[in-house]
Amino acid sequence: MAATQESEMTSSLITRLREATEPSRELDYQIWFACVPGASRIATFFDHPKGTYTIDETRDASGRPIIVPDYTSFVTIALTLLPKKTLWTAGHMEDGPFARIVVPQSDGGYVGGYIACEKAANPAIAITICALLARGVE
Repeated sequence: MAATQESEMTSSLITRLREATEPSRELDYQIWFACVPGASRIATFFDHPKGTYTIDETRDASGRPIIVPDYTSFVTIALTLLPKKTLWTAGHMEDGPFARIVVPQSDGGYVGGYIACEKAANPAIAITICALLARGVE
């Protein structure tokens, strides 16, 4: 995938995260694919008298089957998206859930500002948005 296409895909992902009203497994899958180059997903649908069943095979770049993390549901999982040694805070304010992160600079310091997300559906989504922005998405 070309760099501009990847950037556009991730930017539209951030827009969808900002508009989300609750955790979403589909958004979790999109986050996984934006952050794990070479990952793949095949969904197979089977009709059965008791209903339609879906077998969802998601694999990492090496082809190993994986279970996509619940980034939009749990703060502890969303934190795995942050660069190492990132300072973070998240919680609820009067306007709703928020997150702020400070990413270490190349010299090891933290001077240079912070990335913030306010009014997200929950703190996990706010952290996820900040993490994607820290990965270079504008």
